Amino acid sequence: MASQPHCPVCRAPLGAPRERVMPDKVVEYRCPTCTYQIPLLAPGPRLFTQACPECAADPPPEETISGVDSTGLLNLLFCGSCGCLLGRYWGMVGL
Repeated sequence: MASQPHCPVCRAPLGAPRERVMPDKVVEYRCPTCTYQIPLLAPGPRLFTQACPECAADPPPEETISGVDSTGLLNLLFCGSCGCLLGRYWGMVGL
């Protein structure tokens, strides 16, 4: 069973990401505790292609938290082994 999803920097449990609107109207998503910017992952057969930065699982088993913003389309991806947040993606994967 995986640990609870958490920030890879401060290890705080991941709740709703903090949104920050930049001057150019682009929205950034950050850890609500330490403000680590959650990276956007490119769509593909596997969203995260590197080893997990925390537990070194290669490739890490992917788990998701769906609909974490007001649109319901922002999803978070975390390692199924240790719970480390890997990134964010938009839309539906695997449908």
